[in-house]
Formats: sequence, C-alpha cells, structure tokens
Amino acid sequence: MLLAGVTVVDATDQLGWLVGRILADLGADVVKLDAAGTDRAKRRWISAC
Repeated sequence: MLLAGVTVVDATDQLGWLVGRILADLGADVVKLDAAGTDRAKRRWISAC
C-alpha cells in the first residue's frame, strides 16, 4: 500500500470525511476525532434536490 505505516488524524467536519476515506483506502491508519457525544456517521444528509 502506498501509505502503509502512515497515521493520519482526521479532525474534519461533516464535509471532509471523504479525504480520510481516500487516505485509508491508500493504506494509512486514520484516527477520527469528533466532539464528545457526536458521530459524523450518524448525521443525516440533506439532499440538494
């Protein structure tokens, strides 16, 4: 993997999740930081349509 052995701290907001996903797909270990009591994965997305 291209980023094997690299650790990334993901402190992005709800719109930045894709970067962490791409880095993880490239082999990096991604640590997600969220405020206490929140989880970006459980937020509802509002459709633009």
